Amino acid sequence: MIAVRLHHLDVGEDVMNREVTNGVRADEFIQAVAWSKEPIIRAELQKTFEITTDPEILKITVVAKDASHADSYRKRLEEFIANLPADGTSPYGTGYKLLVTLGQEFGMAAKPAYVRYMEHASLRQRRSMCRVLAEMHGDWSVELLGPVLDDTRPAEGWDYQVIPGQNEPRRPIRLCDEAAETIARNFPKLSYKMAGEHKDLDRQIAQMRDQISRHDY
Repeated sequence: MIAVRLHHLDVGEDVMNREVTNGVRADEFIQAVAWSKEPIIRAELQKTFEITTDPEILKITVVAKDASHADSYRKRLEEFIANLPADGTSPYGTGYKLLVTLGQEFGMAAKPAYVRYMEHASLRQRRSMCRVLAEMHGDWSVELLGPVLDDTRPAEGWDYQVIPGQNEPRRPIRLCDEAAETIARNFPKLSYKMAGEHKDLDRQIAQMRDQISRHDY
């Protein structure tokens, strides 16, 4: 019964119309059965992964991958990530979610896609990578985020307390600050504390870049 239900689900991107057609939220239904090891259910989940155009459903169904065809699953995720629009309002958007899934499911094999993602990354995409590497594969953060340490663009309206514990004054968080925080989290020899004026943060970043250049991390 579950396999038949999966087989007939609309798993396209038009969420409103598909849920009316399905009579159920497709992503929630799939999430509820994705744990199953029943061969017939896993076969339907694999088919769903192959045909869906919804990134959330793609993320859910990758867990049903056939280990003998892992490369094809990884490539489909990578293609989806490569074709995502560069704009967006949140660093925790689709790119972040799919990069985390790619890293979780494929480990070291995900690294080339991470590198490609950063080659022509927008501000929002760079911010997403800061958060991805704070969560997993932090050992790649010097390589991928080190070049971002000179990017002083403000991080889209986010700010920090100049004096910790005091709400005012506040200053804009910059992309270099987010990168430095992630790197310091992953490499204990590299320290960074987001406090003080930008000139104070710049001194910390300069020290971090010096240590990185000397491979002292």
